[in-house]
Order: sequence, then C-alpha cells, then structure tokens
Amino acid sequence: MTIRVEYLVAKMFPYQRVIGFLKDWTLPVAIVVGIGSYLAFHYAGFSPEVHYAAELGIAVLQPILIFLMLFLAFCHVSVRDMKIKRWHWWLLLIQTVASSVFAIAALHLTGDWKIIVEAAFCCIICPTATASAIITSKLDGSIADCSTYVIISNLLASILIPLFVPLLNPVEGLTFMSMFLQLTAKFFPLLIGPLLLAWLIRYTMPRFNSWLLKQKEWAFYLWLIALPIAIIIATKALFHSNITLWTFIGVAVVSLGCCLVQFHIGHKIGVHYGDRVTTGQALGQKNTGFIIWVAYTFMAPVNAVAGGLYCIWHNNMNAWQLYKHKKAKAAHLK
Repeated sequence: MTIRVEYLVAKMFPYQRVIGFLKDWTLPVAIVVGIGSYLAFHYAGFSPEVHYAAELGIAVLQPILIFLMLFLAFCHVSVRDMKIKRWHWWLLLIQTVASSVFAIAALHLTGDWKIIVEAAFCCIICPTATASAIITSKLDGSIADCSTYVIISNLLASILIPLFVPLLNPVEGLTFMSMFLQLTAKFFPLLIGPLLLAWLIRYTMPRFNSWLLKQKEWAFYLWLIALPIAIIIATKALFHSNITLWTFIGVAVVSLGCCLVQFHIGHKIGVHYGDRVTTGQALGQKNTGFIIWVAYTFMAPVNAVAGGLYCIWHNNMNAWQLYKHKKAKAAHLK
C-alpha cells in the first residue's frame, strides 16, 4: 500500500523529472522566465509604487542569492587553497591592457562609434562573475583558483573603473577615490563576507561544514533562481535603451565578439597551465550585474545594453559547455 501511494505521488508530482529537465534546459528556461516575467510585469499596468516595490525586492534578493552561492562555493575552499597562480597574472594583464586600449579609443570618438567602443570597454573591464565558481565546479575545474580570481578580478575592476569612467563620462564631483569607495562598499562585502563566514564554519563547526559539503545541489538551486533575475535585469537594460537599431546591432556584435574572444583566450592560457576550464570561466564569465549598475550609476544608461547582451551571450556559452561536458561524461561511462 505504501509503495502504491509513493508511486502515485511520484506520478502526480514528478519532482526528479522536473529537476532533470531544469538541469538540462536551465538557460532556455531562465531566459524565457526572465524575459517573460519582465514584459508581463511591464505591460500589466501596475502603479509606480508596485514597480518600485518589485525593483526593491530584486535589489534585496539578488545580493542575498550571490552571498549564499559564494558561501557554498567557499565552503569547499580552505585558507591554504587560496593562492594566486601564474595564470591569474596573465588574465589580469589582459583585462588591464584591453580595457585601457578601448577606453583610450573611446576618448577620441563621438556618437554611435563611441557607444560601440565603450560597449567593448564595459565587456572587458567587467570582473568575473560570482557564479563562475559554480559553473567551474560543474565543469570539473578548480573552485579554489576560480574563487581567488573572482576576488582579485573585482579588486582590479574597482581600481580601473574609477580611473577611466570619469574620463569617458565626466561628472562634477566624481573623483577616483569617491568612485572607488562606492564600488568597494557595494560589492566587496558580497565577496569577503561569504569567504570569512565559510572559513569560520570550516574551522569552528567541522560537522556542520561536512553536512554543507554534502548538499551539492543547493548551489544549483540558488543559481536557478538567480539566473532569471539576472535576465530580468538584462532585459530591463535592453528594453529601456534609446539607441538606434544599427547601434544596437553594433553593440550586440561587439559584446558577442568580446565574449567569444575572452573565453577563447582563457582556454588557450589554461591549456598552457593545465586548467583550461577554470581559466576560461575566469576570463569569459562576467559579473554583468556589476557593469549594468556601473553604467546606470556613473555612465550613460545606454552603456548598460552591453552588460545586458553579454549576460545572454556568456550564459549561452555556459549552457553549451555544460551540454558538451555532460555528453562527454556519458560517453566515457559507456
């Protein structure tokens, strides 16, 4: 009788089948849910108060999800694992040189060409995504090396952005130090806080830490919630842009090119150092929410379009890599 009831429940609520479907089609589901949710909400005719409450809810929920995802990733990393590798320096050099070149080029341009070149600047200078450690783990890369690069990449961006953005978009009263403090105050608590908490639990509550390490799917479930939110933010940036069709196409092509080139270079460097997965994710997967916020806060809102499009491109790249990895594993088991 008990077996019969369990069978009927499994038929009525196919939990594992739904989870399996979401794992295989995470990105398409996230894109459809994110874009559909934003458009439905936008055209529903809600009052400005409801829109404000929704934006406030996303502003509160997203950092919480980022904090939790990073915390779960850092639980797998000990203090001794957090070492700067040689390939870290190469990636930092690429990020510095390439973003400097595009920033200098944008200073000498106007109109649509300036927007397109600034889009490339935003795609290059944007730091590594906080969720990169999760994808790196699923692709059997190094969580420790990726997590280390997430921190130093965000630190580099917090230095480079205040150097170049006031030159590209001069604003009275905006200095390097004021902008640096705003960037670090907004994002570094989300990086350092989870790391310190994970280490505190690791060394003071080993049993609890061991239990957390067994919950391997939690990070995936959090990512499943965070990804549609990222798509909603990206859709908003695209929907409210006032650029011409041709400029939009130019930004789309440039952001796609930046995405593919950064993943490619990251993989090439990784081959030399024996870890193409981690280096590829570290250079190619970007914290697009970071650059969208920077664009709205310190630059022109139109610059947020690059971040919105890059969000779509790098998640497509992640989906393709996860598909290939799963297929390769299945073939190996045969």
